[in-house]
Amino acid sequence: MLKYLPKDYDLFTQNDIGNICFEEISEEFTEFDLLLKIFIYRENNKEKQMFYFLKALEIILNKCIKTLKNKGLEMLIKMKILKLIECFEEKSEYLQNYYNDHGNNLLLLISKAFFIDKELENKILNFIDKIKINSKKNEFMNILNQQNNLGNIFLFNFIEQNNSELAMKILIKYYNYFDISIRNYEGNSFLHYMMSLNYYDKNILDIIIKVIKSNKYLIISSNNYGLTPFHLAAKNKCNDSLYLMSNYFSLEQMETISNKGNKKNKNEKISLLHYLKLGKYYIFSLG
Repeated sequence: MLKYLPKDYDLFTQNDIGNICFEEISEEFTEFDLLLKIFIYRENNKEKQMFYFLKALEIILNKCIKTLKNKGLEMLIKMKILKLIECFEEKSEYLQNYYNDHGNNLLLLISKAFFIDKELENKILNFIDKIKINSKKNEFMNILNQQNNLGNIFLFNFIEQNNSELAMKILIKYYNYFDISIRNYEGNSFLHYMMSLNYYDKNILDIIIKVIKSNKYLIISSNNYGLTPFHLAAKNKCNDSLYLMSNYFSLEQMETISNKGNKKNKNEKISLLHYLKLGKYYIFSLG
């Protein structure tokens, strides 16, 4: 259908009731290779081709995820992501940091997957390897650290989707390519997110030590809800991280920081003691 439309026809225009034209026909596209070919035909340069392809892809995935989550058909999401990766595995010329109007590049859209088994995990890890092989160092770093309209990088998305095991493997392998100063628009830093990972893994603990040594003030840096990484470590019972961070700042200092409250609700104070009790860390004392 799309190939019969004039090249200058805006596929993403809204009708009178707010529906986007492409949304009405998005279910027709089961093959991502065909979708990419349509935008290659319609646009003259790769940046525009990928901008509109990624814009269309986000609509397809969002619609699919919303529908399938309601029906519990997680395997179909997996198949969509596998097809997407297969579409680009042999297209090295498109494995640059192209992104859409929401700041989402290929990896950010792939990280929308909420169901990742071993097969998909290995496919994603191999795909990142392929991107690295086909990119210069700076370009690869840009791809990994691309932030979307929420300020998230793809690694943050994986952690939020409870795909922590995959996130750990990516972080361990590519730590030196990540910008650990990144924060999302909720104020969460790299260290905030790392407090959701499995700290019984020695490699992850080594990375936490590197992050803290690079900037110890991340420990007492609160997000928009007034929570520091120490709060999250206490809540998630990350023993090693708690003791490690308490060597840099006293609990009195951290309690002073946390009592500044949260930016979302300025009347609410965030007590560090409350979070220590949540994790049952009665050994800590502020006295």
